[in-house]
Amino acid sequence: MEKSFLNRVRNHQVHSHEPQTLHRIFRPVRRHAGRSPARRLRQPRHRYRFPVRPYTDTNGLLTDYGNAAASPWMKKLRSVAQGSGEAFRILQIGDSHTAGDFFTDALRKRLQKTWGDGGIGWVYPANVKGQRMAAVRYNGNWQSLNSRSAAADFPSAASSPKPAAAAA
Repeated sequence: MEKSFLNRVRNHQVHSHEPQTLHRIFRPVRRHAGRSPARRLRQPRHRYRFPVRPYTDTNGLLTDYGNAAASPWMKKLRSVAQGSGEAFRILQIGDSHTAGDFFTDALRKRLQKTWGDGGIGWVYPANVKGQRMAAVRYNGNWQSLNSRSAAADFPSAASSPKPAAAAA
C-alpha cells in the first residue's frame, strides 16, 4: 500500500469507497500517538542477548540463540560426535501436551537419524487413551490410576500406572 493512503487512514480521512477495515486496524495507532513504542509495549528486559541472526547448524537440527546455558550441552554433543562413547540423554519435561510425543516426535526422529537410536527411554507402561506413543507394546495386567481414583497414591502426576493384583 502506498504511504499517503496509510497516512490518510491514520488521520481518519478514508473515503467511503476505500476499505473500512483499515480504518479499524489503524485506530489504535492514533490513540497511542506521541507515546514511544517502548512505553506502549512494556516488554520485559531479558537476561540473554539474542544474536540478530541465530546460528543453525549445517544439518538444520539445532539453533543456537546465544543462550550461555546451551554451551555445555553443545560441548557434550560434539564430544559424542567425535566418538567419545558417552551417552547423550535428553529429558523433555512437560504436561499432558508433551506426554503424547507431539512436540518431541520430530526432533527425536531427526536426532536419531543423525546420532542413532539409543532406545526408547522412559515409557509409560500402559495405554492411556488419546496418547500417541512411539511403537510401544506391553503385556501384563496394569491398572491406570488418576487423580479421580479413590486410593490415588502416586507421585505428582495426572495419572500413574500400577500393576494389578496377580490372578489367583
